[in-house]
Amino acid sequence: LGTINGVYVPCLLNILGAVLFMRIGYSVGYAGWLGTILIFCFSELVTIITALSFSAIVTNGKMAGGGAYYMISRSIGPAFGGATGFLFYLCYVLNCAFNATAFVEDIITTFFPNAPQAYTYYWYHGTMLVLLAVALNGAGAFAKVNTMLFVTLFSAVVVTFLSLFIGHRREIEFLPEDGATSCNSQDSDLHGNLTVTYHPPLLSQLRENMYWDWTDVNPLVQVVAVVFTSTCGIMEGANLSGDLKDSAKSLPKGTLSAVLTAFTTYVLFTTFLAMCYERQALRCEYLILQKTAVSPYVVVFGIATATLSTSLGALFGAARILQAIARDDIYPVSFFKQGAKKGDEPQYAVLLTFLLAQTIVYLPTGPSVNAIGGILTDFFLTAYAFVNLSQILLCVSGTPNYRPTFRWCPWWLSVIGFILSYALMWFLQPVYAAITCGLWLTLFVYVKCTVGERLWGDIVQGILYSYVTTWLGRLSPRKESVKFWRSSVLVLTREIDTPLLKLAGQLSFRGMCVVGAPLPDPRVTSAREGGGAPGPAAVARRRQWAGKVDDTTQRMMPRHKSLLNEHKAAWMWLLRSIEVDALVSVAMGARLREIYTGLISSCGLGGLVPNTVMLPFPGQTPAAAVDVPKQINEQLVATGGFTAHEGGSHLGLESESEYIRLLQTAVDCEKNLLVVKNSGGAGNPREVELIDVWVVGGWEVDTFEESFSILVQHAHLVQRAIGGSARIRVTQLEQFTFANQQATLMETLKEAMHGLRVFPPPELVVLGAPENVGGTRAMSPDHCRLINNMLRRDSGETTLTIAALPPIPDTTEAEAARGYIESIEALALNTQTMVLIGKGEPGSIVSTHI
Repeated sequence: LGTINGVYVPCLLNILGAVLFMRIGYSVGYAGWLGTILIFCFSELVTIITALSFSAIVTNGKMAGGGAYYMISRSIGPAFGGATGFLFYLCYVLNCAFNATAFVEDIITTFFPNAPQAYTYYWYHGTMLVLLAVALNGAGAFAKVNTMLFVTLFSAVVVTFLSLFIGHRREIEFLPEDGATSCNSQDSDLHGNLTVTYHPPLLSQLRENMYWDWTDVNPLVQVVAVVFTSTCGIMEGANLSGDLKDSAKSLPKGTLSAVLTAFTTYVLFTTFLAMCYERQALRCEYLILQKTAVSPYVVVFGIATATLSTSLGALFGAARILQAIARDDIYPVSFFKQGAKKGDEPQYAVLLTFLLAQTIVYLPTGPSVNAIGGILTDFFLTAYAFVNLSQILLCVSGTPNYRPTFRWCPWWLSVIGFILSYALMWFLQPVYAAITCGLWLTLFVYVKCTVGERLWGDIVQGILYSYVTTWLGRLSPRKESVKFWRSSVLVLTREIDTPLLKLAGQLSFRGMCVVGAPLPDPRVTSAREGGGAPGPAAVARRRQWAGKVDDTTQRMMPRHKSLLNEHKAAWMWLLRSIEVDALVSVAMGARLREIYTGLISSCGLGGLVPNTVMLPFPGQTPAAAVDVPKQINEQLVATGGFTAHEGGSHLGLESESEYIRLLQTAVDCEKNLLVVKNSGGAGNPREVELIDVWVVGGWEVDTFEESFSILVQHAHLVQRAIGGSARIRVTQLEQFTFANQQATLMETLKEAMHGLRVFPPPELVVLGAPENVGGTRAMSPDHCRLINNMLRRDSGETTLTIAALPPIPDTTEAEAARGYIESIEALALNTQTMVLIGKGEPGSIVSTHI
């Protein structure tokens, strides 16, 4: 289809609907010529701005079938598109019923004025059956019928205009059985016979009909609601976008031409009706043009073509939108994605739209043009508002790929269109507006929660990226105050350990969590063997995985050429499945320790740099990961270049010396350390009832942070992350050297806790330490075993225990490294989840002053 038969004619036939012959006089009778022109101008202003926004969006690339739904969903995301597309679908269902009702009203009033109410329903259902037969034949039949209807409508409009010019002055009498029943005035002199005068256009008559004259029965709101339906139909060309030769060229040109043609036609009709008829005649007779035309049947044909063409276009457009929604699997309506073998016509969708339109006349409003028009206007205004919003969001996002060839719609113009649409919607029908907005919001939330990421993208991500990059440069770590300190954790792990990841999310509450995952470079490995390509084992794993990709994996794992990006996508899928809000940083290298060192030293951007490194104990036994989908584990195995366990978090380092060097690197980079043993139940909030904080030895002013406050701070973070249900117990372990020292230490502990302001106040305990237990500066394996005995006695059943990390040795010699590992293993022996915390970040992390 081209611009004329694919866009201009369908749009013009939809815009020139029931209002053209049946409700312009009604509007002039109450709003006057000036009021009607103002209403048309305001309505056309909203429509033209929306058409400009729509034209900008559709010229940003190729457009497939689906109309406004396809345009919005591909431009700003499935949630926006799904919610707005469904509203557009309902708009077209209502528009189909609205114009079919107007056609039936004309037929009944003209040919069966005394027929019972049942005749209205018979004619309505018969009309819809005829429209259904045409719609089922597809776009070809639709275009042919539209061409015939366009010629008939154009002829009827011309003949009606000529009738107003060449007619002679005469008296017209209205009898109750001849249309007086359509008079909505309550004036007593208009009940019964009424004689009015028709005359050729007179300026004096125009002056009499210049201004408005409202009544309680037909207020401004109802007139505006009915007249605004005359501007609905600008999206008809978009509904046929899949059948157009060049949608980017045809849609803007055809749509705007149709809008301007229709506006000119409405203004001319409004002017000549105001110049030819008395106000009472315009108020009381919807079909006044039939009384004065050369032949009343000319106007009947005009009304029939105007209303039936619009109903047919709405029926056809709604079906195309529903088919596109079904094919995108946005809602559970996949049955309607089926198309005919010839032309892929949405026949099932046409049938559903037909059935829904059949039920409209059985609403409490009944087959009433004015009542249905009010609902229709509200839905169209909502849809128009979101077309303008789409253009606004695309402009605000600043994405370089938004380069529409139609350049006549700046963002501020779309803002005006959005505001006008919403303001008019709430002015006309606040109740309908609230229902429509509530429906849109419900659909938006449903799609957002049930539909995964699509390759179309999401405008929210584009806007967030734009603003994050703008503000990230202003977030400088040098300007950070201790009052605004947050825990930002880089958790190093090579394999799947969901409890460890969940615990990292808790320890970085309201901060940033980054999963640092290593990826051995297969090219480096194969290069050592004389090759330059990935090793055969890695290639085999990837090919095996690629051959068994299911729908879920394909949606969650977009295919990348880069092994690193595939591995990163698998980690992101894992975090999403276990509901951990974290970023992923994957680094590739030849040796694992070098990879970890690179992650520690370079992870972060601008002011968003992790201040804490979290890693598991060396040699920790893997734990089962029962809540991880099988596909994720398969993907990590296929891309990770290692053999994954059922769970666990082994770092894969070659020796204890490498582990010590990793700890030293974190401290050298001024990072705090969290060394975790048996992450097990601590990652499940329901299992954490008590958090034990153990402070070994006393503290001076210079060791307060590393010996005490940093431990309590992280316990508080976990408590807040799980909702405050867990209790905190602080136990100080110290040797008593004089009488009443326990009471003195308790007072000191209370004073320190008061300064830290932890609520609810933790339980405080002071215990005497064995004779060989000193401060935190010298913790040999024997020293740690003595402390462990007291830990197991008082905290053996505690889910999460926090203590200070013993001082890291300055050397990485094998003997020193082995002794240090033995010390921390002895400290955490036979405990549940143990977190050893070491302070490497300079400065305080807890504010004690305002």
